Amino acid sequence: MSNKFRFKESGLNVRSFGKEKWHLVSSDKKDPSVKMPSTQPILHGFYNMMKNKEYTDFTIVVEDKRFEVHRMFLALRSPYFAAMFTTPMKESIEKEAIEKDVEKDVFELLLEYIYTDNVQKIDDHAAKLIVCAEKYEMNDLAELCGKSLLKTLNVINAARYLGCVDLVRKDVLKQKIIAFIGDNLKLVIESEGWSEISGNFDLMTTVLRQLLDEKKPKVIPHNGRQCDFGHVSVHGIDWSIPYGVMTGSRLDISSPEFRVELNGRMTTWKLHCQLYYQNGLIGNNRNQLIRITLKYTGLLLPPPCVCKWSAYQNSTKKVEGKSVLMSWTTGKWDHILENGIRTKTVLQVESSRKPSPFIVSVELQTPTTEEEPSEHVLATFLKTKRHLDAKIVVEGETFEAHKVVLSEQSAVFADKLETNLPEYHLDDISPAVFKELLCLMYMTREAPEADSVLHQILPAAKKYKLRDQLIRKCESNLIEKLQIFNAASLLAHAHEVEAKRLESAAIKLIVENLSLVLSSEEWKSLKQHPSLVVKIIRTIYQL
Repeated sequence: MSNKFRFKESGLNVRSFGKEKWHLVSSDKKDPSVKMPSTQPILHGFYNMMKNKEYTDFTIVVEDKRFEVHRMFLALRSPYFAAMFTTPMKESIEKEAIEKDVEKDVFELLLEYIYTDNVQKIDDHAAKLIVCAEKYEMNDLAELCGKSLLKTLNVINAARYLGCVDLVRKDVLKQKIIAFIGDNLKLVIESEGWSEISGNFDLMTTVLRQLLDEKKPKVIPHNGRQCDFGHVSVHGIDWSIPYGVMTGSRLDISSPEFRVELNGRMTTWKLHCQLYYQNGLIGNNRNQLIRITLKYTGLLLPPPCVCKWSAYQNSTKKVEGKSVLMSWTTGKWDHILENGIRTKTVLQVESSRKPSPFIVSVELQTPTTEEEPSEHVLATFLKTKRHLDAKIVVEGETFEAHKVVLSEQSAVFADKLETNLPEYHLDDISPAVFKELLCLMYMTREAPEADSVLHQILPAAKKYKLRDQLIRKCESNLIEKLQIFNAASLLAHAHEVEAKRLESAAIKLIVENLSLVLSSEEWKSLKQHPSLVVKIIRTIYQL
């Protein structure tokens, strides 16, 4: 015997055969061969049944709201719910589930889509709804939300959209949003949503990687424009020119601009490479020469500097230059004026037809002088161990020094040494770090011997209240140690100890060698400081 029920507002009848067997039959007496133009009336009929709690057989609790639903519909549209209803779980037995990590308003929209295959106000809620769709494994809804996000994307919501999309596995959609952010970065950074995502290290790294790919310079070998073939360091540049570029008919290219701190000033430089023929004999390979010119691109005259260089295409014929003192003003470095830019031919070597890149390395440094006798005297006192009158014991190791030097260089030691003791014990510093502090206080000009203590010296110098000049020297020593492999960790360290010069130098080095730094293990040392990644992004875009 069958029971017949009428669905309110739906125009449908349901015949029940047994407990769980349901069949839909039309109450219309029209010709059954006439097809309905759309399934929407049927779907909306079921949706109205759900809202009116008719024939519902399961309850889902979200926040403080209870949703009475039909298992059949939810299982049909969502693998998540299908698994819940078909496995012997507490929810399937009690026919009630509590859903967390979703807002009740968003879940209501999800149910609207499950029942009607549509969400009327999707543009207002797509960012949150796509996360909900991902959780309940509804790819068709996620795709619909993605289209809505791209349609409504603007500088105000871009960062917020990116934060939501980052929670789901939609890489193509994420790339499109990041590309939009890259094109409008200055405005997006000022939006409220940016502060919400800027603390996410992994997401900021993803943004940085994509911006790097999109900003990668093009290789234009023959028109004198910049070519990016090298790695920039704090002292200079290693420039590798591919063989395919070297074989061009008129080689005329410039390196990336690099910055070097000389005598406390940041100076900017470029290398320029030209291919020419000796005595004008074009086509004679033996007369083919490569001329490398160093160009200073700053506005003011640079200070004197020492230039070291090497160049080769065939490693067996490597040409190296000794430390040569160059000066724009003393006449020791003759230069020519070309288009208003001072230039100097650093070297010229024969070109080889061997299919290998041409390597040029240039390093610039401030020349050392003999004009600081006080530093040399103090260093001599320490090395000769004359007139020592203070014993400092650190973890059982004894260091001998001069009270007058320690008191003059450190406010903390000035207080400690007021008491006349046979020896002074320090329990808050390691022997290796204290040794480096002694070198600083005696101005020995020695850089830290072990990389393992690099991150400990500057905090110790500040803790023992060394003179500002010595703290700056300590920071300069760390800048000298900057390399691609340690730039990220030293950047994090600079941020922690508020070393602005070191932070600035590290960021510049990272920006100029971004691809290598991003792929290094050291990059993860910035995980606790995502704001530094934002600074790097700002630097790239000169914001």
